[in-house]
Amino acid sequence: MSEKKAYETAAHGNDGYVTKDHPLILFRGALDVRAKDINQAMKLAASHALAGLVSEEELRNDYILPLAFDKRIGAAVAAAAAKAARIHNYIMRLPNG
Repeated sequence: MSEKKAYETAAHGNDGYVTKDHPLILFRGALDVRAKDINQAMKLAASHALAGLVSEEELRNDYILPLAFDKRIGAAVAAAAAKAARIHNYIMRLPNG
């Protein structure tokens, strides 16, 4: 894969990468903490978690994001989104009693 193709893949979510699917996984994290909404901090945290699944040793022009079938994606992205929602106090409060 050319360098240009790798950047296009990252930007548009083509070729089996998960860029187009991680909003659904991010939603799982938002549900887990009863987030009011999905905010920019949650999206950024999810993106960092996704990128963090590819080590420096694995990183190359044609492998910049994990493949869609990588079983680590769901837990990593959902946990990062949930953590960001908690840090930024973006969770719904349950009524007392």
